[in-house]
Amino acid sequence: RRQATATPPAAYKECDGGKGACSSDGEPKGRWLMVYGDAALDGLEAQVADANQSLKAAFARLQQAHAQTDIARAAYLPSLDADASATRTKASANSPNFFPGARNPVNDFSVGLALSYEIDLFGRVRNTVAGARAGAQAAAGDLAALDLSLQAERAADYSMLRGLDTQQLLLERTAANFAKALELTENLYRGGAAAVSDVQQAKA
Repeated sequence: RRQATATPPAAYKECDGGKGACSSDGEPKGRWLMVYGDAALDGLEAQVADANQSLKAAFARLQQAHAQTDIARAAYLPSLDADASATRTKASANSPNFFPGARNPVNDFSVGLALSYEIDLFGRVRNTVAGARAGAQAAAGDLAALDLSLQAERAADYSMLRGLDTQQLLLERTAANFAKALELTENLYRGGAAAVSDVQQAKA
């Protein structure tokens, strides 16, 4: 039986920067299976996080939710817009606006800045941020629940496998004991101390 050597699953954030109450549903449950002291099981559990596509998708949704929270919180800050333009015009000598000796062509450069800030009088920004945080906490809860479910399922499968391994070992030992009993009975039969029926029963 090979022992897995995959790295343990990475920890993930469950809420936004500690601001506001965070549900414990989103907290990682940790490597609770280490209480069994089985290195092979620990390695298999690590492979769940490395290979399971559903868990990777849930982690991606959590990252997306955190990004949406950051975008929503950015509305608290003032925004600065800048634009620049450059034009080059040349007047025709036949134009009524043409004056001999004037600069021709003419370069025109302009730069504009606009600073804006939304006063959150009616709580629109605050409610948007709260909704984004709630979405991030829900995504963290889904991720933690899925991770825990996959770990429990892998642990149950591993426990069943170990039980079958033990049953197989018991059957192999039982068969070996019967083989020794047959050998002993055959030796007794050849020495005249056992009947042929005893040999046949031992073979059965």
